[in-house]
Amino acid sequence: MSAWAAPAFKNNAKATEILADIRRGRGIRDDADDTLRLVALFRDNWDSVQGKTPITIEYLAKADEDATALLLLVDGGSEDIKGSPRDLRRRAYTQWHRAYTELFHVGRYLTRNDPEAHAQFSAISNERTAPTPVTPNTENA
Repeated sequence: MSAWAAPAFKNNAKATEILADIRRGRGIRDDADDTLRLVALFRDNWDSVQGKTPITIEYLAKADEDATALLLLVDGGSEDIKGSPRDLRRRAYTQWHRAYTELFHVGRYLTRNDPEAHAQFSAISNERTAPTPVTPNTENA
């Protein structure tokens, strides 16, 4: 829907401003929230965009329904009970962070005796290189 919104609303300053705000992002709710805002934008301006894009009223209704359902899953209320969407999201992040940290340390361990490892894998290297000195180019100034 967003691919059709930019050309459809290019001559509408208010809609263009809304599209710019939609592109910024807002975390875990972003996709669902963006979809709801795009649906509202298309509905509010339906007379000017009808037939100019493949978007239909039925498509907007389905997108609205799907985005609302996704928001309910993502939000999960303020309950932190075991198995709630919020609890599952936190657990997934914790598992991802643990796996990332473990791989980081395994990488450091495996490359500890390789003299060229710091050049190949500088992000996990034990050896930190000094920043390259920068000399200003005054020839073209």
